[in-house]
Amino acid sequence: MRNFGNKNKKLSKGFTLLELLLVIAGIGILATIVFVVLDPATTITKTNNAKRLSDVQGILSAMELYSFDHDGNRAGTSWDTVTYDYEPICYGTTNDMPITCTSGSIDLTAHLLTDAKYLSAVPFDPSLISTPPSVGGDSGYEAKVLATGVVTIRSETNTAASVTAKFNP
Repeated sequence: MRNFGNKNKKLSKGFTLLELLLVIAGIGILATIVFVVLDPATTITKTNNAKRLSDVQGILSAMELYSFDHDGNRAGTSWDTVTYDYEPICYGTTNDMPITCTSGSIDLTAHLLTDAKYLSAVPFDPSLISTPPSVGGDSGYEAKVLATGVVTIRSETNTAASVTAKFNP
């Protein structure tokens, strides 16, 4: 580019401070918009709730299949009586058999994990992913049986946004 003004002026070979500030401000605005749209906390919460729903539905499906194969009997111990409060479901996998569950836990492992016919493992709540439960410990899910025979299973950790499913044998 030719300089028609003062011949002693040198051509500028950089960006002005104003140009740099405008570009930095634009990048900041775009980053803020992307962060708000992709809000990681909300995404993680939605993902965990989807896993909880899938886990609860998987447990209930396994219980239904067991019930169909065993003349309407429920899988698990401590189901003979009505429980008005939720009780924790014992965690385990087919590789851990036989499993001794902690006291007060509902043991689905003996019935549902046998030969992995219904489940290969009792799932555990995604909030426990950093410190998975020990075999026989609490899975992070809980269940209760109503007087009508309806079995309700939900997540222990997120009862405010509880994922609940029901099964009536």
